[in-house]
Amino acid sequence: MWSLVVETVMFAVYFICVAVLLQTVYATPHFKIEEVFKPEECERPSRYGDEVFVHFVGKSADTGLEFDRSHADKPYRFQLGTGEVIEGFDEGLANMCPGEKRKLTIPPHMAYGHKGGHLPQMPGGTLLFDVEMVHAQEGPRHPKVFDSMDIDGDKKLSKFELRDYLRAKVDEADAKKMTPQEEVDLVNEILAFEDIDKDGFISKHEFSGSKHEEL
Repeated sequence: MWSLVVETVMFAVYFICVAVLLQTVYATPHFKIEEVFKPEECERPSRYGDEVFVHFVGKSADTGLEFDRSHADKPYRFQLGTGEVIEGFDEGLANMCPGEKRKLTIPPHMAYGHKGGHLPQMPGGTLLFDVEMVHAQEGPRHPKVFDSMDIDGDKKLSKFELRDYLRAKVDEADAKKMTPQEEVDLVNEILAFEDIDKDGFISKHEFSGSKHEEL
């Protein structure tokens, strides 16, 4: 009698878990690009490798709260397709004309995951962006991203090299500097994701960033 009850309860728990899992999978929106405005003439759309200047407003799809935006008098600048921004942002701004406006729906796996990062500007879940392309120009021909980060040339990235790279990117973007604790948290998060063998370093094989010679 008791074995039948236990078996019934186990089956019930199993089906509940499956139902929750399926609900999570199917409730996650797909990556979507909506064209809001596109100029009639477009001399040069953005291409991977371009240095682009954009205005954006980012909101959480779950809460509707704004978590980040560009400065009104200074567009956000980055190199498209090199892994400087989240995957959904990289893909969502490709082949975009100056003056064009889009709405992006970016699912967690193309953003900061379901849990998000340690900074307020890195929320979890699906993200919504209103973006406007201000300008796109041919970007510099950078060496491989990994090689540019590997200062001592030992074919692996240490915590200090990751920290120095993050500081340089913050300076380039003229963004608010991170506190020492925020730097530590972000470096540890990167290591937790990239350091597959858990030896405290990121090898070139483990590195998931851009590895192209020319972008």
